[in-house]
Amino acid sequence: MDLSAPAILKMVQAFRKTKWFNILVLAVLGLISTGLWYLTAAGPVGECLGILLIPVSVFVIPYWLGERRMKTFALNIIPVFIIAAILIAALQTQSILSAGNPILSSGVPPETANADLPPLSFWNGTVTPYGSASPNQTYEYHVRLKTVGNVNRSTVYVSLNITQVEGLSEVFTAYPMQVDTSANATNGTWYVAWRPQPPAIYGFYFYANDTGNGGDIVNYTLSSGVFGPIIQSWPDWYGFVILFTAVNLIVPISFYFVILFMYWYTLRNRRTRERLIESRREEKLELEKGAGGGEKTDAAKDRAAAPAPSREKSRKAAAFTCTNCGADVTEADEKCPKCGAVFEG
Repeated sequence: MDLSAPAILKMVQAFRKTKWFNILVLAVLGLISTGLWYLTAAGPVGECLGILLIPVSVFVIPYWLGERRMKTFALNIIPVFIIAAILIAALQTQSILSAGNPILSSGVPPETANADLPPLSFWNGTVTPYGSASPNQTYEYHVRLKTVGNVNRSTVYVSLNITQVEGLSEVFTAYPMQVDTSANATNGTWYVAWRPQPPAIYGFYFYANDTGNGGDIVNYTLSSGVFGPIIQSWPDWYGFVILFTAVNLIVPISFYFVILFMYWYTLRNRRTRERLIESRREEKLELEKGAGGGEKTDAAKDRAAAPAPSREKSRKAAAFTCTNCGADVTEADEKCPKCGAVFEG
């Protein structure tokens, strides 16, 4: 087997003419979009970069490889979207199901001194069991509430907030929690709630407020939220995650079509400009013919004859590039004049 550079280049060029090359490009674009999507979890800057770089990559890479047809650009987003949605949903589902029992808090760093703590703060929020739980059993929720200052614990209300997901809708329910008198109250008060939960996809967090002596809410806090307990199987979770993933991918897809519109508009303006230039050349020629009158001189005949090949050349001005060899071609060409590659409709 010849592995010299010219032979390898020839094989690559032959491969580029096949449909498998286009399939490979789309698969790579799907992988790139999947990787860029995870930038959206890196804060506001990462979110903006992820949303913008996905459509830019899907457009620029085929363009760099020689693609110029609007129809192909518009159709590329369909397989890329499907590949990205499938992969992103699979990775996120596995991340949810493989996570350990969460420990929720209200976001205050553990090393914070009591003097710097807010009046109410949550610590050590959990649910037991969490992963691989059995349906219809009773789940035990615990959370530690720490109070500082002049907070009267008798006026503090603590609730467990459970969200049950049904398709794209959510059912939110708050359940009062009670003080767990069996727990150590040295560094805060423990609260507990027991809930029987049928098979479904759930999320939960904790909420507390202090109404003070006047009955109005004086202070409040809430913990971070998390999915759980994990009752449903992997396929059920995957179906839920892929639905929300597909909805979220609509944003970068919208930016992709904005880029396509700008590309189309640029081509349209260039063609309009070429037609205007050609029209002005013809008008100038007509004026020269009218001004000369009578028998044309040899110079006038030369000027009259000159625009014909010029117009032909203008009509053949390259608006596209051959995806096989990179040669300039026109919209009317059915095959590349340089390499002979036949263009699709």
